[in-house]
Amino acid sequence: MLATIVISLLLFAAVVAILMKMSRDRREGKSSCGCGCGSCSASSSCHPPKKDK
Repeated sequence: MLATIVISLLLFAAVVAILMKMSRDRREGKSSCGCGCGSCSASSSCHPPKKDK
């Protein structure tokens, strides 16, 4: 029983860390695909045009 709880907590912590990293990268405008966007058909949805204030 204790092993199941410990493993579940470790998995939960890993998932939370991954989601936080993805959220931080998205706010900073980083891409998760790791390749250039010049030939990508979905580049407009990954990197929408920035609005000027």
